Amino acid sequence: MAKYEIIYLFSPQISETEAKTEIAKANGFLTELGGKLTREDYWGLKDLAYEIKHLKQGYYYVAWFELKKNQLETFCKKLKTLTPLLRFLVTIAAKKEKTVPVAETKPTLSGDPKPAAEKAAAERRSIATPKKEKSRTPKKPKVEMEDLDKKLEEILNEEVL
Repeated sequence: MAKYEIIYLFSPQISETEAKTEIAKANGFLTELGGKLTREDYWGLKDLAYEIKHLKQGYYYVAWFELKKNQLETFCKKLKTLTPLLRFLVTIAAKKEKTVPVAETKPTLSGDPKPAAEKAAAERRSIATPKKEKSRTPKKPKVEMEDLDKKLEEILNEEVL
């Protein structure tokens, strides 16, 4: 059996108890198909990010379950029969990943309060971006003052047209 995660969004036009009975119906569809509910989380009435069917709120419910891959389409079709259900989204549940502890914020000797992880990331960015080298143009030979004086006299002595 594959592991899935689902989020339901029910209409706010029904009461909270009616929303919970609709959730029970959805969970019933799951068990009818041989699925197993592993975890659930009821979020209650929340504001929507944007209006759906001219509604600004909805009842949120998240559940994690196991179901055979060939039964998922049937489960989704049954969910569409629930009239107060505005939206639902089924995703494959993420595998547990190793958790990495968050770096603590401690002042360093220089008094910089940045966490060590943030400093390391900044160093990686600076290493990853190559530094621009200064364009080296060939140096012109230095001209002596005597040569400049001669050139200036020539220019001044020329006839003006």
